[in-house]
Amino acid sequence: MQIEGNEEFNNWTKESALSVAERDTPIVYVTITELKPVRSRIEKVKLELVS
Repeated sequence: MQIEGNEEFNNWTKESALSVAERDTPIVYVTITELKPVRSRIEKVKLELVS
């Protein structure tokens, strides 16, 4: 999972995903692009196949 604008968190999640992924296993990033202020409800999301 990635959060738009939070590079520290995004780098940590990328490193975590790569460290546990098995060889030749696809990794998909889910990027939260917009959150509603109340209850932090996700408004928009983006999926990206990276490997």
